[in-house]
Amino acid sequence: MDFLRRRPFFWAGLTGLMALMAAVLMAGALRGVSFETPPPFRDAVTAIEWAASAETMDIVLGAPPERSRRIQALLQATARDGLFALAYTLFMCAFAVTGAWLSQRWYYLLLAVLALAVGFADLAENSAIRALLLLYDSEMFEPGGADYVRVRLFAWVKWAGITLYFAGIAPFLWSRGWVLGRLLALLVASVVVMWLLAQVFRTWAEPYAMAVFLLFAVSIGYCFVPLKAPASPPASP
Repeated sequence: MDFLRRRPFFWAGLTGLMALMAAVLMAGALRGVSFETPPPFRDAVTAIEWAASAETMDIVLGAPPERSRRIQALLQATARDGLFALAYTLFMCAFAVTGAWLSQRWYYLLLAVLALAVGFADLAENSAIRALLLLYDSEMFEPGGADYVRVRLFAWVKWAGITLYFAGIAPFLWSRGWVLGRLLALLVASVVVMWLLAQVFRTWAEPYAMAVFLLFAVSIGYCFVPLKAPASPPASP
């Protein structure tokens, strides 16, 4: 029990490790498959999420015979991404609930609700991407159809929600007074700035996404560090 008292985020950390394993599994679906991407993107999935359009899909999927292989790889990746979305949503919920319990500020529970919305948006985005891929080159395919709008909308909700979530949890991290917690809070601030820049300049989209994954990884590590109680204020003379 002393182990859990010193590591109150332990269970959140376990779900975070599950999320990291799911991310590796998802990335494995794309290993060995080369994609073309429209500037300024270098990653195919990021390009589809941030610039979903007929032109983007044509560039990413390319021409036969490579097209079918790329479609199958992306379908497999989006299927595995469902596990990743579930795991990181559980991590975010558990982290917010633990933060609310430790701080006795129950409005942090609203961040758990936000985490559920983020997970839903991720699954809905995957559904829209899969709809595009499954219909691509068929007679039912509609270039510029509603699925592109769905991808852009749900991707925006997902990334904005993640940014807002960590911005909301940052005051808790800072208030605990630990060095790692304050470093995390500063990292959150940089991620928020990068998200704002990415709304204006697409060149910031991939650095922002990488910073978010780094933020998740450091947050998961935070869960396993033995925590000390915040320093008490000096007694009045």
